[in-house]
Order: sequence, then C-alpha cells, then structure tokens
Amino acid sequence: MRLSALVRWAAALPALLIALAAQAQQSCPLPLTTPDGAFADAGSGSGMVRHLPTGLVWKRCAEGQAWDGATCTGTAAGYAWQQAFARVDAVNQAAAGTQNLGATDWRLPNLNELTSIAELGCAEPAINLAQFPGTGANWAFWSSSPIVTRPNLAWAVFLVNGNDTLSGRTATNYVRLVRGDSPSWTMLMHLPWRPH
Repeated sequence: MRLSALVRWAAALPALLIALAAQAQQSCPLPLTTPDGAFADAGSGSGMVRHLPTGLVWKRCAEGQAWDGATCTGTAAGYAWQQAFARVDAVNQAAAGTQNLGATDWRLPNLNELTSIAELGCAEPAINLAQFPGTGANWAFWSSSPIVTRPNLAWAVFLVNGNDTLSGRTATNYVRLVRGDSPSWTMLMHLPWRPH
C-alpha cells in the first residue's frame, strides 16, 4: 500500500513542479529603477501610460492583449522581427479606438527606449507590473534596432532580467508599441544604469 502511494506521489511530482513554476511571483530584491512615480496615465484609463523621464507613451499591453480598464486580458501574440513591423502598420491603420487606442503614430521602440522601461530592481519579469500588467516572466520584446553587422539578428529585451539580447529575426518575440519623439541619447544615458 505504501509503495503504491509513493508511486502516485512520484508520478504527480512533475505536474506539481510545473504548476509551482507557473505560479512563481516577480522578485524585486533591489532598489526600483522604474517605480510607479516614473509613470502617469496617458489617456483616462485608455491603456496607455506615459514614461515621465523620456516623455514616451507606451501601450500597457503587449500586442494580442487588450486593456479592460484595469489590466491586460487575452493572450499576447508572438511575432518574427519583420512581422512586428507589419503589426505596427496594422495597428496604425485600424479603426480609431480599437487596437490603436485612438492614435495612428505607434511604432516599434528602439533598443534604448525599450530598455528605459525595464525594471532592473525586479526579475521574472523585469518590468513594473503595475504599469504593464499581464507581462510574462520570461518574455522577450522586439526593438526596432537591427544588428548592422549581422543582418539575420536584431536587438530584443529579455524580461527575465531586463537585459538586451541578440535575437534571430525569425525568432518569435513579443511586441510593445510606443508613441512620441525618440528621446536623445544624452537623456537616456542619465536614466538609471542600463546593461549593454
């Protein structure tokens, strides 16, 4: 009888470990680099947030998700790098107030812009979840920045730790759109330290 219980327990262990991993919580052991005070609502609960240090306006939800007034719902969609640019075009051409949240100037952020919202005081995910809810612990987001010397690669930001990473252009990563003029390199360099 005891052997049977042990066998059942051993058989259930992998499923239990997977469930526990899925329930893992964001860890923020270091001082925050993008606290709530670095953001302001950018449209009466419209699903947009302004990053005050850069002035950029971000969609709170990854593409494929929708803002319900409090959080991101649905499933984020993955895109290859060229598909990410096609997604930007589709969002900007969508009916007003739908996927585009009433704006038609969305774009894929460059690497410096994307790393500016990474929360380096947290991990899994390394982003402010109050401002960008529904973001997965191990998601990578595309930037618009290519690798000039390697035409098959582009820059992405990996949200396990907030670091930038090289990604094959045919890989599937997520997309978070931004609006506004790109801040100067000088301004971005004065933000909290960013790994490169």
